[in-house]
Amino acid sequence: MTEIQGTNGKYDITESGHVYNNRTHTRLTRTWSETRHVFKTRLYLTDGSRYTLYHDNPVVKPKNKLEKLKSELVQVEGYSRYSVTDYGAVWNMTDHRREPTLLQTYQIGAVDYVRVTSDEGKRHHRRIKDLVARAFGGAPTPQA
Repeated sequence: MTEIQGTNGKYDITESGHVYNNRTHTRLTRTWSETRHVFKTRLYLTDGSRYTLYHDNPVVKPKNKLEKLKSELVQVEGYSRYSVTDYGAVWNMTDHRREPTLLQTYQIGAVDYVRVTSDEGKRHHRRIKDLVARAFGGAPTPQA
């Protein structure tokens, strides 16, 4: 058995391609990936996140996408549970899930809106460009 790099010794892979959990001494289920034509196994990393390990390259690569995203986000004044990027993606940072979730947008005419809850608990439909302006220090456009 060979230790899978990036799992801190928690998982090993055999020459036949089976993955074992070293702490529980159990073999994990592997499934065939039709797109990559290799076996794959779902692992749980030490931080609790799930990871799909493809057996053609049994190395766990850290996911830095979330950290990169958090560096781009700016909190919206008056809507502290939400953060935005400069290109208009609005994220709920205090959702019940472990990671931020992207808010669904809708259009009225040619204007993009999201539904947000203010710090006072009131729900509002806000233009995305107004939330971006509020977060990045610009002036929101007047409502018609």
